[in-house]
Amino acid sequence: MIRRIALILMIALGASIAQGCGTQEPYASDTDTDTGTDTALPTENDYYPLTVGSTWEYKETTLAGAISSFSYTVKEKTTIEFEHGVGEKEVFVIENDLSSATEEGRVQYYEDEGARVTRLRHLVADNTGNFTKQRDYVPGFLRFDRSKTAAGYPWIESLTAWTDRMDGTALSAESVQYQYEVIEEHQEVTVPAGTFDCLVVERTALSGGKNEVKQYFFAKGVGKVKEITEGEKVEDLASYTIAP
Repeated sequence: MIRRIALILMIALGASIAQGCGTQEPYASDTDTDTGTDTALPTENDYYPLTVGSTWEYKETTLAGAISSFSYTVKEKTTIEFEHGVGEKEVFVIENDLSSATEEGRVQYYEDEGARVTRLRHLVADNTGNFTKQRDYVPGFLRFDRSKTAAGYPWIESLTAWTDRMDGTALSAESVQYQYEVIEEHQEVTVPAGTFDCLVVERTALSGGKNEVKQYFFAKGVGKVKEITEGEKVEDLASYTIAP
């Protein structure tokens, strides 16, 4: 009887040790204030800081060697009623200029949910500044997930893109999927704006026949430092201002 009790205790202890030494939960939120994952995160520790007045200027180089530049500015934070069942949302309004040869001029609407930053809508303009289409995303198109900063553990995001081309064409809807994965937690990256310790996120299109692969390089307190679209172009941060 004593041996049997001892055996049961050993089994229970072994199970407890196994749980303590198990693999890391892939999507567990990290509450360390130095990780960039808390919902009330100080701007200097945030991989994706969004504050009104902040601006980022990028130098773009295409595979053919063409060089141009464009910038993004957070203009305001406001509340908008969105369609397709989304409803009223508080969003940051982000505008970019039209100087880039390949980047679409646009006004974007970002929702910061704490753990996730998503794009709910963008308005696309031509070279003359006239809006040519509006695209809404349901659920929001992921820009950054503060709860996923550990390397490995790929995940898939599915959404519907609703497109209104503003030319009388019928509203269209497309179901799309992307795979995301943090592939590096610390990579030193040098761009015109300086040298930064970056988190590297890879995004792969899984639908639409695009086979597009992008790599994004994010630095704490700065945001996106570099973006590589494989076989197409590279965007390097040239300058930035993060408003308090």
